[in-house]
Amino acid sequence: MSTAKEREKGNRNTKGGSNVAIVDHDMPDMTGLELGERFRRRIRRGFPVMLYSGHLDSPTIKTIRAAGLKHVIMEPVTMKKLERAVRAAL
Repeated sequence: MSTAKEREKGNRNTKGGSNVAIVDHDMPDMTGLELGERFRRRIRRGFPVMLYSGHLDSPTIKTIRAAGLKHVIMEPVTMKKLERAVRAAL
């Protein structure tokens, strides 16, 4: 998927669904926080959404976590770091 709107639509149409969503915070149509909130409202309450970014400040991270999205990954992301974060989210 190339945009947040396409990803949101694609996830609704996927049979069996996903166990976790990993989204960039900076996208053309909306932020990762907005997409995460939509996932949790429309897909499943408590659905684990992980945000990644190369440049989030502390107030933004606090806002993200206060919204219930507990998993924030800062770039650069190694496979080991990503694996640990996914395991923690699940």
